[in-house]
Amino acid sequence: MVSKVYIKRFFILYSIMTAIFNFAHPITPAFFAKIKMPDYMFGMALAAMATSNFLFCPFWGRLSDNIGRVKIISISFLGYAVGQFCFMQSNSIVTVILSRLLSGVFAAGFSVVSMAYLADLTDEENRGKYTVYYVAFMSVCSSIGYLIGGFIGDFSIKATFLTQVIALVIGGLSFPIFLKDILVEDKNFDLKGLVSSVNPFMAFAEAKGIMDFPFFVFIITIFLATLATSDYESALNYYVARALAFPPSYNGLLKAAMGMIGLLANFTINQWIVRHSDSRKSIIVVLFMCSISLLFVSSASTVIMFIIINIIFYCFNTMYQPIQQSLITFSSRDKGVSNGILFGVFNSAKSIGMIGGSLFAGFIYTLDNKLPFICGGLVFLFTGILCFINYYQYKFLRKKRIINYDK
Repeated sequence: MVSKVYIKRFFILYSIMTAIFNFAHPITPAFFAKIKMPDYMFGMALAAMATSNFLFCPFWGRLSDNIGRVKIISISFLGYAVGQFCFMQSNSIVTVILSRLLSGVFAAGFSVVSMAYLADLTDEENRGKYTVYYVAFMSVCSSIGYLIGGFIGDFSIKATFLTQVIALVIGGLSFPIFLKDILVEDKNFDLKGLVSSVNPFMAFAEAKGIMDFPFFVFIITIFLATLATSDYESALNYYVARALAFPPSYNGLLKAAMGMIGLLANFTINQWIVRHSDSRKSIIVVLFMCSISLLFVSSASTVIMFIIINIIFYCFNTMYQPIQQSLITFSSRDKGVSNGILFGVFNSAKSIGMIGGSLFAGFIYTLDNKLPFICGGLVFLFTGILCFINYYQYKFLRKKRIINYDK
C-alpha cells in the first residue's frame, strides 16, 4: 500500500476542496433574485449541472486511467473555477444555463476521480474503512462549505464567488504539489477514440443480461427516491431564501445543522439497520417516514416548526441511500457480476433522478412554493409501496432458492 502520508494529504486536501465546492450554493437564490431570474431557474440551473455531470463522469474516469488521477483532479478544480467565474458574470437565462453546464463538466471530474484515487491509495483490507471516512468527510465538509459561503454572502454575493474561484485555483495548483499519481501514464492513448467510446448509458446496456423484473423494480425505486430527494433539495434553498426571506448565512446554518444530524443518524441508526435487519424490509419503513415527514414540511405553520420537521426529514433521507448501496452489493453477490456493472446502473439511475427532480421542482415551484415538498412526499410514498412489492418479489425468489445473497 502507498504511504499513509499520501492518504492523509489526500483527505486534508479533499476536505478543504469539498467545502470550497459548496461555497456558492447558499447564495444562489439571492444571486438569481439579484439578476431577476424567474423562479423556475433554480431547477433548470441545477438540472443543467446534473446533466453535464452525468454525461462526463465516464469520460473523466476513463481519461484518468490513462493520464493519472491527480492531473484530472487538478484540471477539474481549474475548470470548475472558470465555470463559477462565468456563473458569477451571468445575467440571462442562456448564460446561466451555459455556465452551469460548464461547471457540471468539471464537477464530474472531481466527484468520480477522487474516489478512484482513494482506491488507488488503499489496499482491499483497508478500502472499506477509508471509504466510510470519505463519505463522512464529504457530508461534514459540504455542510461547512454551506456555512462559510452563507456568511460571506451576507456581506457580498460577489465576494463569495470570488473567494470560491480563487480557492479553486489554489487547490488546482496544490494537488500536484502534495500528491502524486499512482498509475503509470499511457502517453500513446487515443483521445479521439476515448471520447467516442465513452457512453454514460452504457451501464444499462452492460446490465441487460441481469435485468430481471425484481431488479428492474429495484432500479426504478432508486430513480424515484433520488428524484424526490433532488426535488426537495432544489426547492429548499430557494424556499428558505425567497419565501422565508432568510439571509444566506441562515441558509448555510440550516444546511450545516441538517448535515451534522444526518451524519450522526447515519453512523448510529443506519449502521444498526444495515447490520442487524432485513434491508429490503427496513428501507420500506425509512421511505414511508421520508414521505410522512416531507408532507408535514409543507404544512408547517411556523418557521421553528418548519426547521424542526426539515431536520427530522433529513435524518430519514440520509438513511435510505446507504441501504440502497448495501442492496446493490447483495445483488452483485447474488448475480455473480462485478460491483462495477451494478454500481454503474445505480449511479446512472441516481443521475437521471437528479436531473428530473431538479427540473420538476423548478417548474412546480412557480405554481405554488410548497408543491415541491408535497409532490416529493407523494413520490416517496409511491417509492415505499414499490419497495414493499419488491420485498415480496425477492422473498419469493429466496423461497424458490433462486437467490442466496439477499439480506
